[in-house]
Parts: sequence; structure tokens; C-alpha cells
Amino acid sequence: MAITINGSGSISGISTGGYPDGSITAADLASTLDLSSKTLTLPAGAGGKILQIVSSGNHTTNDSTTSGGGNVVDSTLSATITPTTSTSKIIAFMTLMTYHGSQGMNGIARIKRTGPSTVYSGFVQDWYHPTGAGVSGNISLIFRDAPGSTAQCSYTAQFGYYGASSGSSVIQLNKDYASNVNGQSHILLLEFA
Repeated sequence: MAITINGSGSISGISTGGYPDGSITAADLASTLDLSSKTLTLPAGAGGKILQIVSSGNHTTNDSTTSGGGNVVDSTLSATITPTTSTSKIIAFMTLMTYHGSQGMNGIARIKRTGPSTVYSGFVQDWYHPTGAGVSGNISLIFRDAPGSTAQCSYTAQFGYYGASSGSSVIQLNKDYASNVNGQSHILLLEFA
């Protein structure tokens, strides 16, 4: 096909890939690029970038439960993220400040994700103390998740304990035994391409 310079200033007849490399610069392109309904293939090694970060902030609410025997309940510590793509991975980091009210308790925690479905991380435990009461500690957990959707996801800390499961036993979040004031817990969510 012949290359034609039309009277309107447009050029026709150039085949796909017909421009020499480097002949079109960034300045020649529009300020926005609409790729809707198109598939963009990135070069190898271009994945794994952080797309967004969401933090629960400094959570100081004093949650408590008497649910023992390995059972857990939802805390009020939660963070919500809407994945950019359905292939994104979410890494959830959780740190809980815990307080044991009775001897023989072993605090446990996990992260629950709701939307588009409900899944759970594995349990983690803080230290067990055989004697005395009023021991504070920290539980940290990392949860790698693949929601497989662009629907909003909420990540909630769940906590409970093993042992000492009488009705008077209690485990609390964000209580500092020494000063009897609230501590701080956190959830941090990172979305990776």
C-alpha cells in the first residue's frame, strides 16, 4: 500500500511497526493513555511493585474476651482495601498488644479476610506464662493473601487463648498492665502487582 499524505494533515498507508524505533517521543503522546478493553503486557521483572498501602492507624480500643479453649473472636481492629487488579497480592501485617488476666493462658490470634469471600490466616501465639496474672505481650502476624477480585476486602484481627478457660479468665488487647492505660495495635496492608 502506498503511503499517502492527506490534505487534512494525516498520513495513511503506514503498516503496523512501520515507524523507526525512537521516532515517537513521550512528548508526542497525549497526556493520558486510555487502555480500557486492551491487554498490556509488561516486560519480565516489571511485576511485584507496591500499588497501594493502607494502615489502620494507631488502634487503642481496649477489646477483651473470655473465649478460651482455642476459640477466637473479632476485635475492633480492622483495615479495608480495594485491590487494583484481580491478580494483585495483599500482604497484611498485624501487631497486637495483648494482656493476660489469668495464669495458664496462651494468647492466640489470626487475621480474617472478608469480601469477596472469607479466609483466615494461620494462628500465631504469644508466650505462655505458668504462674501469676497480669502479663502483657505482643503478637505479630504476616498474612499473604490473593483475593482474586477487585472487590473491597476487609482484614480483621481475631484473638482468644488456650488454657485457663474459666469464665473469669480474660485476654485483652491494648491494655498496658504497668500503667493501666491503653496500648496500640496496628494492621498494615500492602497491595503488590
